[in-house]
Amino acid sequence: MKINPFSSIRYKLIFYFIMMSIIPFGYIGIEGIRSAKDSLKSNILQEIFLDAYSRSKDMENYLNNAKTDLLYLRGLPAFGYFLEAESLGDKPSKRYWRTLLEKGFFNFLNQKKNFSRIVYMDEEGNELVATLFEANRKIILPKSKLYNQKENSTFQAGLRLRRGEIEVLPLRNFVEEDRELDQVPLLRFLTQIYDMDGRFKGIIYFDITGRYFYDIMSRTVGNRPLRAFIVDSDGKFIFRPPKKEEKKSKIVEEAHPSVPKVSIKEIYSPAATTRILSGKPGVIEDQQDLFFAYSPIFFHKDHGRPAYVVVYPYPKKQVFAGVLLYKKIFLAAGVAVVLATIFIGVFVSGRLTRPLSMLKAGVQRFGSGELDHRLDITSGDEIEAVSRECNRMAASLKEYRDSLERKIEERTEEIQRIEKQLFHSEKIAALGVLASGVAHEVNNPMGIIINRIECIKVENAGKGLPEQIEKDLDTIRHHAVRVSNIASNLLTFSKKTSTQFGEEDLHQVLERVLLLTESHTSKRNIRLEKKLAPSLPKVKGNSGELEQVFLNLIRNAADAIGEDGGTITIQSEFNQAQGNIRLSFADTGTGISEEDKEKIFDPFFSTKEAGKGTGLGLYISYTIIEEHEGKIEVESEPGKGAVFKVVLPGV
Repeated sequence: MKINPFSSIRYKLIFYFIMMSIIPFGYIGIEGIRSAKDSLKSNILQEIFLDAYSRSKDMENYLNNAKTDLLYLRGLPAFGYFLEAESLGDKPSKRYWRTLLEKGFFNFLNQKKNFSRIVYMDEEGNELVATLFEANRKIILPKSKLYNQKENSTFQAGLRLRRGEIEVLPLRNFVEEDRELDQVPLLRFLTQIYDMDGRFKGIIYFDITGRYFYDIMSRTVGNRPLRAFIVDSDGKFIFRPPKKEEKKSKIVEEAHPSVPKVSIKEIYSPAATTRILSGKPGVIEDQQDLFFAYSPIFFHKDHGRPAYVVVYPYPKKQVFAGVLLYKKIFLAAGVAVVLATIFIGVFVSGRLTRPLSMLKAGVQRFGSGELDHRLDITSGDEIEAVSRECNRMAASLKEYRDSLERKIEERTEEIQRIEKQLFHSEKIAALGVLASGVAHEVNNPMGIIINRIECIKVENAGKGLPEQIEKDLDTIRHHAVRVSNIASNLLTFSKKTSTQFGEEDLHQVLERVLLLTESHTSKRNIRLEKKLAPSLPKVKGNSGELEQVFLNLIRNAADAIGEDGGTITIQSEFNQAQGNIRLSFADTGTGISEEDKEKIFDPFFSTKEAGKGTGLGLYISYTIIEEHEGKIEVESEPGKGAVFKVVLPGV
C-alpha cells in the first residue's frame, strides 16, 4: 500500500510552513542571482564585442592603407617614364627607367616589413619587374627568373578589373596552428596600369604577410582565459593564438581542441557558425558553454560577404564565477531557514493533529464493528464536539445493526418461499401453453382411435384379415398409444414435484421433454437433431426440475428461431477427466447481443415481445442447475444463433 504524505494534515502543515518561508526567500535570492548574472553577462558581452570590433576595424584600416600603398606604387614617376620609353621603343631609356623602377620597388619593400613581393606584368603577362623577400633578405629578380604569367590566376583576375579598381586576393584559405604569420603571404593586392594615353599596359600587384594581423590579434586585454582568432568567409582558421602562450585548462581545451581542426564548423554548432559568418557583427551563445563576439573584415565595402571574421570566445564559467559565492551563501541561508521552519511546523502540527489522530483511531474501531467503543477527547475545540457526535452515531448504528439483522433473517425466509413459488409458477406457465393444445387435440381423438382399432381387431378375429392391414392397424395403435403417453407425461409434469434428489438418466429425462415439445416445434417447421453420447453416467438430481430446465431451453431456442423454421441441435458428451456431463442446446436463431448476454439470467429480464415471456425461465433454470452443483454457459453472436450448455457432475 502506497502512503501519500500529503494525505496527512500534519505533513500538509509542515509543507505549508516551509513553502511560506521558502517562496519569498527563494524569490529574492533567485532574482538577485538572475540580476547579477544578467549584469555580468551584459558587461562581458559588451566588452568582448568592442574588443572584437576594434580589432576588425584596425585590420580594415590596415587593408585600406595597403590599397593606398598600391596606388602610390602605381603612381611612381619612374613608372610613367618607363611606359613612355617602352611605347617609343627607346631601349636605353627603357633600361634606365626600369632600373629606377626596380629600386623604387626595392626601397618600398625595404620600408614595409609586412610586404613580401612586388611584381609588375605587362599586358601580355610577362613579368618585367619583381622584388621579393626571400631567405630573410629582399632581392630584385633578374630577367632570367622572370616568366610569362599569362595563364596565372592573378593575371586573369587583373584582366577582369575595371580601370582604377583594386582587387584583393586571399593567397591562403587556411593557416596551420602555431605558424608564424609574418612568414606566410596572406593577401595579394593588384590593379591595372595605363600609360599617359590611357592604354592598358599591364598589372601591378604586391603580397603582404599576416604579421600585422598577428600583432593585432596577439594584443592582450586583462586576464582573459582565451584569445581572439580569425577565420575566413568559409570558417577556416587564418589565425589562432599558439598553445604555448595559454595555460592548459578545460576552458582553453573547449575553445581550441587538442586535435587540429581546419574550420570552426568542426568545433562549434551550426547555429553559432552561421551567425559568425553572416557578415554582421554581434554576439551569440553556443551550446558548448561559450559566448562569442564576432566582427567581419571586408576587402570591399560593397561586397556582402566578409573576407575575414574576428572571433572572440569567452567561457560562461568565467563570466559567472563571481555569482558562485553569492549562490553558496544563499543556499546556506536557505538550508537554515528550511530547518527552522521544519522545527516550528513539527511543533505546531503536533499540537493540532494529536486529537485528530485519536479521532481517527476511534472512527477506525467503529468501522471495524466495535460499536461499543467510545471516544474520550477533551481538546476543548471543534474536534471534541466531533468526537461526541461520533459517539452518538456509534450508539445509533449499533441499534440499527441489531434491527437490520432481524429484518434480514425475515426477508431471507420470505425470499426462499417466493423462489419456490416462482419455480412452480414458471413450470405451470410452460405447461399451460402445451396443455391447452393437448387437451383439445389429443384426449378425445386418441380415445376414439384406440377404441376403434380394438373393435376392428375383435370383430375380424379369425376372419383372416390381410397381413398388411393388421400391420397398419398395429402401427396406428402404436402411434395412438405414443400420443397418449405424451399426454400422461404432460400430466405428470404439471404436478408439483418434490425437491428430493435421486440418480437420474439425463437421456431419459430429455426424451420425456422432447415428447412434450414435438408438437410445438413441428408446427414451426423446426427440425430437432440429436447427437447423444452412447452412454452417460447418471446424475444426482430431481427429474422434474431437470425436465423444467430442458423444456425452458428448447422453448427459448424455438422462440429464437421464429416462424420461418430452423434447426435445434441437442448434443451430449461426458468429460471423463473432469467427471462432468455436458448437454448443449444449439439453435439457428437470431443470436444474443453482448449487452444482453450479461443480463439473460437476471429475473424478469426478457428479450421477447411484451406478453410473450415472463423473464423467469432462464433465471429459474440457472437456480435449479446451481442447486444441482452444475452451471449453465452461453455462447452467441448476433445473427449466428446461440448455444446453451448445461454442465452437471456425473455420479
